[in-house]
Amino acid sequence: MTSISAVAFDLDGTLIDSEAGLTASMNAARRDLGLPEQSRERLARGIGWGIRHFVESSFPELSGAQVDSALACYRKHYEASVREGSPEMEGATATLRTLRKQGLPLMLSTNKMERFAHIILEQKGWHDLFDRVVGGDTFVEAKPHPCMLTCFAHNLPDQNLAGLLFVGDSEVDRATARAAGTQFALLAQDGRDALATSPFSISRLDLLVDLTRRNAP
Repeated sequence: MTSISAVAFDLDGTLIDSEAGLTASMNAARRDLGLPEQSRERLARGIGWGIRHFVESSFPELSGAQVDSALACYRKHYEASVREGSPEMEGATATLRTLRKQGLPLMLSTNKMERFAHIILEQKGWHDLFDRVVGGDTFVEAKPHPCMLTCFAHNLPDQNLAGLLFVGDSEVDRATARAAGTQFALLAQDGRDALATSPFSISRLDLLVDLTRRNAP
């Protein structure tokens, strides 16, 4: 780790545990279209790369315009689910508030649609903690495109992206950090080791507090 002057966060699997809501909404869409449900584990493999990828991987039977219909159906169910709320990851609120008190600029970078991200931030009382919120539909490209992080450069000292630490839980997050030239910290909770080769990992969000203090500019 080098000097950390700002922190960006992924949302799903990093700040909130949304897997149950995402997969239940997808199975509801499959039922609506007369298709059998799939296991939560099978559906969860498509999470993280944006809504269209999630739908396409969850509906391998469909193609073309059928995928568009499935996408609309899923979006309807997920909008209802997101308003019911998702549990936060352990220590998320306390960590965000402490980092903010340290004076660090904070960013949210998620492939979830931006309006859904704002709903979640309002629910959790996190909206005022972030300087920038970027969703999968904010720009033409979503993660792992570097614009999902480089758009935050003007909030950094000397616009130096090397001082930005991106915290995420997936390969797409690591690829985004690499593409943007930022540092990356893998949140590997519950013994997950899918990205065991990541150069830096943490098991709990609150460990970021000491990390940022030790690596302050």
